[in-house]
Amino acid sequence: MTDPERPWTEFEVDELVRRCKDVCLNEYPNPDRVGCPSDEAIERLAHEDQDLLRKDELISHIVTCSPCFRKHAACREQLRSRNRLKMAALSTAAVLLLVFAVLTVRNLTMAPGQTGISKGGVPPGVPESKAQTESQPRAQPDRARPASKLDQWVVATLDLREISGSRGEGETQPRTRDLSRGRLDLRVLLPVGSPSGPYEITVRDLDEDFSRTVTANASVSAGETSLQAKLDLTEAPSGPLRFGVRRPGADWAWIDVRVR
Repeated sequence: MTDPERPWTEFEVDELVRRCKDVCLNEYPNPDRVGCPSDEAIERLAHEDQDLLRKDELISHIVTCSPCFRKHAACREQLRSRNRLKMAALSTAAVLLLVFAVLTVRNLTMAPGQTGISKGGVPPGVPESKAQTESQPRAQPDRARPASKLDQWVVATLDLREISGSRGEGETQPRTRDLSRGRLDLRVLLPVGSPSGPYEITVRDLDEDFSRTVTANASVSAGETSLQAKLDLTEAPSGPLRFGVRRPGADWAWIDVRVR
């Protein structure tokens, strides 16, 4: 039996939160949308409107209505994406402001009339003949530009054959696997005995600020079940991540991964 006084591990807490989210997302279909609030109210709640946060009836409905819960989760994800874009824009603006300040200080410290370029367009101290030679365009060999590493799909393999769809108490956590940062053409060897057919695979961080989910069809060959999927991890964070695989509607099988 589980010791009630034993503190929960981080993985156990995270797994509990994930299972609660799965229940809210899938177990309350409400096809007739009985008692559902307006989309505007759900969006305001996602933006942490203090008046709506005090309405227990509204919150109770959302967590027991899968369509409303999915709408709320989508609004939260959209808000996080906007915040990330805003931070990126602020960082770019700060860099441009710094460059402008450096150029302004440089121009102010130069002697009056000095531009750093001689009358003939040659920098001071450089012989004019040498400057003319260096200004000539160099002949470039006629060859194709190599593709950028970020434009390539890197072939990779992830072996999950020893894990099971659900781990009970006392089972050993599989070792953390490494995945390459970039765009992966990933071959996944599924747990032993997995049937062929459609599968979902996902990579997400513990806070679910980063999440990538794709679907692919698995096939069985020589007793081994595998699938091939394109997975873009160019923007994955460097901290601990979780890799999950499941058949649609079934439980996830999880392992810990790192992106390097």
